[in-house]
Parts: sequence; structure tokens; C-alpha cells
Amino acid sequence: MSRRINIFLQIILQFSKLRYIMLHKMLIFLTFNGGEGNMKKIECIIRPEKFSELRQKLGDFGVYGLTVTEAAGCGLQEGKTGVYRGNEYEIHLFPKIKLEMVLTEDMTDEVITLIKEICGEGNVGDGKIFVIPVEDVIRIRTGENGIGAISS
Repeated sequence: MSRRINIFLQIILQFSKLRYIMLHKMLIFLTFNGGEGNMKKIECIIRPEKFSELRQKLGDFGVYGLTVTEAAGCGLQEGKTGVYRGNEYEIHLFPKIKLEMVLTEDMTDEVITLIKEICGEGNVGDGKIFVIPVEDVIRIRTGENGIGAISS
């Protein structure tokens, strides 16, 4: 009888340890990930001359993962007339830089403020910032997903 009780107690103890480990891992996961839906993608279109300063400040802030695209676009800026070798031509598309980054939700407001401070001159054509919710991120190499896929 005591052997059965001993085995039964060992099973309960193992089950409670397993449950504790599972709950502990869940707590770590929720603490690290902050729950679901906590990532944002920031896309910003800026003037090319502001890129190097912005990249430096984003690096100082801790944002290292960037996708950078050279783009051309128009908005409220009106076209300009240029002269090349005596021929007039109109410019309707202006060179821009498009930056894309995926961040944790808690970093989003600070990064947006940083972008506005560096790139905003108060002129037409300073750019735009788009904030898009991100459902999930998967690192292809390791299969890691969520916040772990965008951090180091």
C-alpha cells in the first residue's frame, strides 16, 4: 500500500513540476512578447538627404533591422521645370527613400517622434509615416516567430 502511495505521490509531484514549468514558460513568453498583436510595421517615405542622419539616430535608439528602398514619388509637391543642355523639362516625380521596420509596440511612438524630429522641416514633401499592425513575423533561417524573430 505504501509503495502505491509513494508512486502516486511521485506522479503528482512530477505533474505539478511539469505544470509549474509550463506556467513559468508561459509567463516568460507573455512577459517577453507582451501578449499578442504587439508588433507594428513602420513605413516612412523621406527626403534622401535625411536618410544618413535618421539611420544613425535609429541605430543609437536600438533599431537595427531596416529595409531601405530608393523610390520616386509625388504628392502635394508640384512639379518643377528644369533645364538640361538648353532643353526644358518637367519633373513630376521626386527622389525619395522608403524605410521599413518592424518594432515592438512600445518602441513605436518614440521612433515616430524621432522620425518627425529629424525629417520634418515643415515643408511640403517632408514625407509620410505609415503605421501598420503586424500579426506575426517568422525568421526563415530558424523558424523562430514573434518578437524573437525581430530581436537580435
